[in-house]
Amino acid sequence: SRNAFLLVLCLVFCSLTPLITILGAINFYVGRQIYGYLVVFAETRKPDLGGVFFVTQLHHVQQGMFIYIILMTGVLLQRATQLVPGLISGCSLIYMYFSYSRFESAFRWESLTFQDLTEESFKKRVTSRSTYEQPELVI
Repeated sequence: SRNAFLLVLCLVFCSLTPLITILGAINFYVGRQIYGYLVVFAETRKPDLGGVFFVTQLHHVQQGMFIYIILMTGVLLQRATQLVPGLISGCSLIYMYFSYSRFESAFRWESLTFQDLTEESFKKRVTSRSTYEQPELVI
């Protein structure tokens, strides 16, 4: 959730302070290097909950886009001489609302369809190699 927050923070303020995109890129690069090491060498194997975390992060990023739209609408209403630019950007909240509600209802990620539960999907997969060797661990 911290990385989703940092991504939303960079996306929201990149229009007002472009330097934050460079700091965000450095942060994500360093985080990638550190977590790349930790996952391979230091962490123990854990159950896979990646789908739940990934979808939760996507929800947080989309909720952050609501904040971005509200912020940009406020900036345009404050700085523009007319109300038209702020009203136009405010209308994008309608599109974002429909996109967000479609994201919550249209995609099925927690359950499988009946076609995916057929006998063929449970057949053992034929391996193409006799062993698996992780390239990072080869000396």
